[in-house]
Amino acid sequence: MREPISFIASLVLVLLLSFTLAYTTTASVLTEPLSIADLTQDFVSNLANLGQFMLSAGFWTMLLALVILIVVHEFGHWIVARLLGFDVPVFSIGFPVPKCPNFKLTFARIWGTDFQITPLLLGGFVSLNPADESFKKSAIWKRASVLVAGVAMNIIVAIICLTGLFAVKGQETVKVNGTIVADFSPAVPSAQKAGLLKNDQIIAVEQTAVNSPQDVITEISKYKSKLVTITVLRNNKQLTLAVPINENSQMGIYLAAIVSKEYKQLSPFTAFTTSCKITADFFIKTPYYIAVMAKIFPVPDGLPKEAGDVHGLIAIVQIGAQAYEAGFYAFISMFCMISLNLAIMNILPIPLLDGGHLLFLAIEKVKGKPISEKTQIAVCTVFFYLLIGLMFLAFYNDIFKPINF
Repeated sequence: MREPISFIASLVLVLLLSFTLAYTTTASVLTEPLSIADLTQDFVSNLANLGQFMLSAGFWTMLLALVILIVVHEFGHWIVARLLGFDVPVFSIGFPVPKCPNFKLTFARIWGTDFQITPLLLGGFVSLNPADESFKKSAIWKRASVLVAGVAMNIIVAIICLTGLFAVKGQETVKVNGTIVADFSPAVPSAQKAGLLKNDQIIAVEQTAVNSPQDVITEISKYKSKLVTITVLRNNKQLTLAVPINENSQMGIYLAAIVSKEYKQLSPFTAFTTSCKITADFFIKTPYYIAVMAKIFPVPDGLPKEAGDVHGLIAIVQIGAQAYEAGFYAFISMFCMISLNLAIMNILPIPLLDGGHLLFLAIEKVKGKPISEKTQIAVCTVFFYLLIGLMFLAFYNDIFKPINF
């Protein structure tokens, strides 16, 4: 039914949407070219931080969450395949070590399927019996049902978790009560030299009142290469400073919102309908997010250009772990979003993924006969190497451009 690599590909492609996780409230930063020595120092430093991060509870909790999502996805394929009468000899969490297929732990046998754990925990797969031709000869709707089932399970789990969250804890409402200076950019030191300090609350730009980080960014972007008056609150005292803005409308600060959170508990029915609306909205916005990642559209105002970079598995675990540190509500919300991302990415018509197999079935329906196995293998091989290249790019960004909230 599926090659093991398909879920590896989905885990890489899901991170094409990782910029949606990187909605930081940052003023743009002017970067300078880095030397090989700088890159090496950054690499060593970030690897050290990564090693420390891997010892945290958040890291292992997020890793467990990803394993759960893998199991959920593959369970969808397995249960529908078995209900339709197809032989499924293996349900694997992880992938076997090359040339060591017996290096595995089979912990259960259910309904004719061996459930196993293998060492390479980069995904999972279920496999049909290669000697059983019934799947290839079955009706297209049956094969399509098996392929769609994994995506459906990811959507169902996200809706169930969001419904429970809204019904028990409540729907979160975030109110922005102001904007503070969180940090400074060494590449653009003008704000710091002008006298701004960390934790200064910015209340006006050129006498125009501002509240949210977006308000500040919008006002600053109106000016280039000039002094701009910035009004701040510092220790309950109001100060006005003249800050140079460069030709790129930058003054070298990172912003953070002062927020308060409220939770409104919803009835089970309202929680369910709200979860469905959030899920639908997530799907509707996906084409735009992908277009931003493909550089077709610019990164939305208020986001740093790095928010449009491709990131990998390290980043998604890191972001999930940060959500874990932020609390139960943030972690479950992040868990649901990743589940929906997996659903979206897997349904894209890209060879190696479920959507790619569905595309082959659609072509078969139109032509009246299946695409030759040789053609399918050739197409999948090309996309495999493209995805490997994407994986290396994502790894590079994870190490040299880690996402920080």
